[in-house]
Amino acid sequence: MPLTALITRPEEDARPLAEALASRGVVVVIEPLLAIRVLPEAAGDLAKDLAGVQALLFTSANGARAFAELSPRREIGVLAVGDATATAARELGFGVVESAGGDVQALARLAKQRLKPAGGPLFHAAGSAVAGDLAGTLAAEGFELRRRMLYESTTATSLSPETVAALRRGRVDLVLLFSPRTAATFAELAKAAAIETAPLTALCLSPAVAKAVEDLPWRRVEVAEKPDLPSLLALVDRVAAADPPTAIPAAETKAAPLGAPPPELVPATPLPTLVPAPRRSAASVFLAGLIGAVIAAAAVVALMRFAPEKIGLAPAGTPAPAATPDLAPRIADLAARLDAQQKAIDSLPKSAPDLGDLPAKVAALQQKVAALPAPGATPPAAIPAEIKALPQQMAALDPRLGSLDQRLGALEQKLAALPQGGAAAADLAPLRAELGSLKEALKSDEAALGDLAAVKQEVAKLEAAASGARSAATTAGLVLGVTELRARIAAGEPFAAEVDALSKLAAGDPAMAAALAEPLAALKPLASGPPIPGFAQLRAEFPAMAEAVTHADAAGALPANASFWDRVVGRLESLVTVRPVAEGGQVTGNSNLDRLARAEATLGSGDLPGAVSELSGLTGPAKDAAASWLARAQARFQTDAAAKRLSAALLAAFAKDGAPQ
Repeated sequence: MPLTALITRPEEDARPLAEALASRGVVVVIEPLLAIRVLPEAAGDLAKDLAGVQALLFTSANGARAFAELSPRREIGVLAVGDATATAARELGFGVVESAGGDVQALARLAKQRLKPAGGPLFHAAGSAVAGDLAGTLAAEGFELRRRMLYESTTATSLSPETVAALRRGRVDLVLLFSPRTAATFAELAKAAAIETAPLTALCLSPAVAKAVEDLPWRRVEVAEKPDLPSLLALVDRVAAADPPTAIPAAETKAAPLGAPPPELVPATPLPTLVPAPRRSAASVFLAGLIGAVIAAAAVVALMRFAPEKIGLAPAGTPAPAATPDLAPRIADLAARLDAQQKAIDSLPKSAPDLGDLPAKVAALQQKVAALPAPGATPPAAIPAEIKALPQQMAALDPRLGSLDQRLGALEQKLAALPQGGAAAADLAPLRAELGSLKEALKSDEAALGDLAAVKQEVAKLEAAASGARSAATTAGLVLGVTELRARIAAGEPFAAEVDALSKLAAGDPAMAAALAEPLAALKPLASGPPIPGFAQLRAEFPAMAEAVTHADAAGALPANASFWDRVVGRLESLVTVRPVAEGGQVTGNSNLDRLARAEATLGSGDLPGAVSELSGLTGPAKDAAASWLARAQARFQTDAAAKRLSAALLAAFAKDGAPQ
């Protein structure tokens, strides 16, 4: 009889695991020992915590789910403690996610490798119980860690009556324990319920989990090789092979049959990421399809023999051939080609390309932009009162100079009217007094002119400062605009508003407008066209497109004058999709299927332009079958290329002029 496993995880985490165990023939009993509640009151403080953050740290799938419920932010890069948490984050819409594949210490090491302390703070989405000293480890490396409790977890106070009954009657073989907290809770509740654990095998995610139940008498205690779900599932397989379940007495089975797990305990939604080798699972489904196709072929042959018009191979009333050719060689050939495909599938890459420190660079750039002066900011120095009075002073000086000129002219006339032979001292005294008065007035006006000159210099300084503030505001707007534009493009979101804003912002500086004109012009039609999918979406849609191309190529290869039996075999071959798969891209032919195989391998390595280049060489019906995917992929890398040129043009303009003028 099959093994029965008791899962102690919270219900949302337990259901995908139950699906993976059910696929192995293991009967599942779910007993959540933790209840998770998101804290809506944390949403307000969370928005403040995220200011300037360069990365999010998720130490559990519960933390990722709580963050996603409380915040709409998905553009910040994520570092996850393990693969299951990383998968949960991707399903929640986070674009850049990387798994540490271990525990809290592994997560701290990954943060040190990928990020720099100068790039900004890190944010930890925490629960009410925190395992490990993540904050202390990162602080020792110079990082600032902001932690906010986004959810609380409460432990169960007793085991359910159904679980107690199953444990007491020996109907459970394996107990799966995932954290020291749930392990300690199980130990406490098992003792309280007088459960005999000696017949049970404990499967623990880590040594720390095993230590929490070490005082219970177990049949065996096994620890997963790595603290992740694939390793725990591998441990289940190993234990199942080495330690089959003990048979249950017939009388006890009749008295309390456990049977299959209740419907509510068996997950209805599969979670492929819990299976260590998803590509192999796809191939298994493919093999099952081939077997079904062979069975169907027998039925089709019978129809072809007696009523071919029923399946559209001959018009009604057409007599059937006298004999049926042997299809065994064709089917054997298909099986051999399928075996080669299985080997190629196993060799394909299993993970997305590493994005490196791109999230950290973007976050650092956002911090620098945030520190720049905002548009419309007050100039660095206040305008002095004397500068404000400058127009009035200039206006008052002009009539004074006019009066001085008139008085000087009158003095010159009086001097000209003096006798040629000289004048008495009494006659010259009034003239000397007038001349002295003019000199004093002139000195006063010269002083006023000097003050005005100083004021003009101060005005020039303030104008330069104001110009610098406007330049800094323009710089901030351009950098922030390009950053937001690229983030929206990467997420597959609309970006027409960002393109329009950048065009208007650059228009104020002719040199900057000229530098950004070409990439902005390239982005405008792409922004106004259909939605542009992300790389992950294109890769997910590739298999369906490849299958359509393969069918179209097979149909197109059949000549118009093909014989009856050629059409029969062609129809049978269309039931099974067999195409070459590149091992490391080593398919050298130029047929449609060869190009398709190279495109698949190239796309798997993260090279979208290379895949587009290969598919652009398709011909005939295969080309038509790939047209939609190909057009969207071309729009994807054209958009990426234009966005890169925009960033490069902006940096080049800054390097040349220092800042927009």
